[in-house]
Amino acid sequence: MVDAILEFIEDLTQRCPLLKILTLQSLPKDYYSTRDLKIVSASLLKLEITGGTYPTLRDILNCDCPQLIALNLRESNIDNFNLDAILRNCPRLHSLDITECKQLTASRKLGSLRQLRVLKAHKTNLELGCVLDVLKRCGRLQTVEYSRCHNVV
Repeated sequence: MVDAILEFIEDLTQRCPLLKILTLQSLPKDYYSTRDLKIVSASLLKLEITGGTYPTLRDILNCDCPQLIALNLRESNIDNFNLDAILRNCPRLHSLDITECKQLTASRKLGSLRQLRVLKAHKTNLELGCVLDVLKRCGRLQTVEYSRCHNVV
């Protein structure tokens, strides 16, 4: 059944060239698939994958959305490597929510998001040095929410 959901999502993003917002919430907790979820959309502006444990999100998500301006991965288990891969393909991000993404410690790509205006990183393991790099390099930044984080030194 999960593979059918993944196929539906991929088909939706490919067949709906005007799609602007895609929200995925609470996939089954026993979610498991050997195939990747590939989201490719030239028009998608906002992507939300929230509210579930997503045990294999860090292995399955392949996102290529050059117009994406808002990405919400709240409460997912995405890791540094896979977040960097997503950010590499979404250079126009204005808003990123990685609240409660416990696998994140030090994303190399966060500081390269020149259009970033909002960063929400509550309850993460994101290192303070990474956040300071964002503050130095992202000149359009307006809001940083960084609290209850474990790697503040």
